[in-house]
Amino acid sequence: MLQGYRDMGQVLAKDKFTLKVAAMTARRSWQLTLNNDIKLNLGRGDTMKRLQRFMELYPVLQQQAQTDGKRISYVDLRYDSGAAVGWVPAPAEETNQQQNQAQAEQQ
Repeated sequence: MLQGYRDMGQVLAKDKFTLKVAAMTARRSWQLTLNNDIKLNLGRGDTMKRLQRFMELYPVLQQQAQTDGKRISYVDLRYDSGAAVGWVPAPAEETNQQQNQAQAEQQ
């Protein structure tokens, strides 16, 4: 388990993420929480492949979150091709920053 934690931490560090929590369920399924409070459900197999898929999806998800005024709550990567994403409303402070940034870009 410790080696898996280290390996995942190294992959995440490439894009400036850090692991806040890493847990393995009774069914030996990996569940991670990142420093930005996004929860990742990696399942039991192909964890590094699934983690890499998250790294590839994240820029698209982040763009969608900014466009819709939302925040990513969780990403379930247990599917063979794709992921399920849970969204929550962005905090008011974050929404205001996004609006200010959008207005500045328009000027």
